[in-house]
Amino acid sequence: MLKIILFLIAMFVTGFLIVHENWTVTLQGFGYEVTLSTVLLIVLIFIGIYLIQLIKKPFSWLFGFKKRKHTKNFIKKENYLTFVLKTLLDQNNTSIQEILKQKKALLPKKDIRHLLLEALFTPSKEVFLNLTHHKDTELAGLRGLYFMEKEKGNIKESEKIISRILEKYSNVLWAIKENYEIQTLQRDWANALLSLEKLFKMKQISKNEYLNQKASLLYIQGKFKDAYLLNRTNPAFAIAYAKENPSYAKTILTTSWNNEPSWDVYLAYYNLIKTLPAEKQIKAVQKLIAKNKEFRISMLALADIAIKTENWRLAKETLESYLQSYPLTKTVASMMANVARNGWHHEQEAKEWEAKGSETDDKYGWMCLNCNQKTSVWYPSCPHCNKIGQVIYR
Repeated sequence: MLKIILFLIAMFVTGFLIVHENWTVTLQGFGYEVTLSTVLLIVLIFIGIYLIQLIKKPFSWLFGFKKRKHTKNFIKKENYLTFVLKTLLDQNNTSIQEILKQKKALLPKKDIRHLLLEALFTPSKEVFLNLTHHKDTELAGLRGLYFMEKEKGNIKESEKIISRILEKYSNVLWAIKENYEIQTLQRDWANALLSLEKLFKMKQISKNEYLNQKASLLYIQGKFKDAYLLNRTNPAFAIAYAKENPSYAKTILTTSWNNEPSWDVYLAYYNLIKTLPAEKQIKAVQKLIAKNKEFRISMLALADIAIKTENWRLAKETLESYLQSYPLTKTVASMMANVARNGWHHEQEAKEWEAKGSETDDKYGWMCLNCNQKTSVWYPSCPHCNKIGQVIYR
């Protein structure tokens, strides 16, 4: 607005000062007289306006002082009255309508925020619909309607409202997140992937979360290779990709094991070698665990293949070595009982190990990062909370 006013003043002064037919301007003052062409004067005026704007910026905080003070006072009153509202309602000494009347008194008459206050303290479908009839509060109304339908469990109606919001407000973050959740619940994997891409571009999820969730969505759609290439640490992706490519299965599983050793990868690897002679089976597993043979899961894999091939001495030595570094678990106790009973025919010792195992539990397996629930196998979406890409191997 300031620029327009200055420009009009400049044009008026220019017209007033044109005193010669050859379109020159004579400026007089303080004993000086300067003659300029009209074009040059206009250029100088624009330069002057630009300089005023540059000078104004460092002191812009002065111009907004009054407005900031008003906003600060309003926020103080809002916070105070909100506190009063909660306190009085708890004591049942006043009604919501009375408090709303006090809060509305802070605002100018016909201020659209009156509607927002009603939606905040007396939410109802009618109030939210009223909000949607006004341009400035349409989104707030749609948001209220959406969460009312979501609370009722009405997925179809929720989806309609979200679609309406995103058609007009395509970059509303909460709407994109809710839309992503609806798409995953409805198993609309292709569109869920598009929503996930958008959330990542908006920097709302980390790169690791994005890759894990995208890989899970690709896995669900049967794109096992793409899922594995995006996330090589998830054994489920490697196992599925290995089944799809039998000729490269050993290489895929070995690479996955080196990235993230897991019992599932070992079992998948064992299925590839179980028809080999016993000694070759043991050598194959030793080769698999070569880069992390001191890990507890690696020692368990070696003990398991030793038991399966009835190499009782190797099994006992491996388990004893395990117990020197790691605590007893249910699986280890069961293995020790198996070795004692079937390898050395010590039934009493086997029973003692079984008794010890009943007092412990295994510390590894699949767990959801979102709800902390454990599962026996991997799921692309948690069976407890339905979140995509949150089930990891621990």
